[in-house]
Amino acid sequence: MPRIDSQMLLESIQEVENEYHSVNDAPAKAMINVWHLSGAVIPDDPQRVFVTRRTYTVIRVSVNHGLSVSAIASLLNRSPSEIDKMVQAYKCNELKITKRGYKHDRENREKY
Repeated sequence: MPRIDSQMLLESIQEVENEYHSVNDAPAKAMINVWHLSGAVIPDDPQRVFVTRRTYTVIRVSVNHGLSVSAIASLLNRSPSEIDKMVQAYKCNELKITKRGYKHDRENREKY
């Protein structure tokens, strides 16, 4: 494995953070140089997937607990292929909460 040039990697990370304020909020296009310099596996062109806050939370918790795609699909009453797309997007940090879903969840929280 080749050595990582830490100075170049730091500069690349700082460029991304200056533009997007966080590497977590940066799109895949901006992260390609960072991934290349760090030796990370570059995901195959991840696409943003928008879900409600509830769906996002279920996927986040389920993935962190190691549940299978079919188990998550049964929890959300969705097809395994659709959930697989959401799980892959979550792992690539491309699973996003819709504003409609966020507003809906916030209104329900205020009622209780």
